[in-house]
Amino acid sequence: MNRSYSILHFIVGLMLSCMILGCKKEDPTPENLDPIFKDLSARHSAYTKNLEESKAKIPTLEESLRKAEARTIEVKNFQKELAKEKLKLMNADQLSRYYRIRAERRRLVARLAYKKAFAADKPWPDPQEFLDYQTNLRLQESNRNWATRVPKLADRQPGSQPAAAKPAGGEHGAAPAPSGH
Repeated sequence: MNRSYSILHFIVGLMLSCMILGCKKEDPTPENLDPIFKDLSARHSAYTKNLEESKAKIPTLEESLRKAEARTIEVKNFQKELAKEKLKLMNADQLSRYYRIRAERRRLVARLAYKKAFAADKPWPDPQEFLDYQTNLRLQESNRNWATRVPKLADRQPGSQPAAAKPAGGEHGAAPAPSGH
């Protein structure tokens, strides 16, 4: 009985010392912890999906265009749809490549930053860096149309509201004065 308690104490003590003195091991894939890398990868995946959808849609539109009767509104509509889809394909391809390159670049930057933070025993990833990324993203994606971002003068100042419609007969109900022409 006494011997089993001493073995149990030894095992518990060994486990506690392993947990307390356990070595800190460097993560081989720190980019998986990086929210910026995750966002860039998700954007790359979304644009790649859009690219594949557009690639699949173009042949059906081309076939519909060939089958449409000449000199009809259908031909014009299919041509517009096809041009729109090709533009969408080009934009999706460009953005897919862009986000793939950005994600690869971020993977390298994240690994270097992680190694520096690990060596200095600092927390990583830096939350301020992600907030800066989100701010930059929000500014890039904001609407640049001035009319939609700034309220109209009529909305800001009550005195600039259009006056109520006047009666047809003038201010006092009298007929308008004849002009000298």
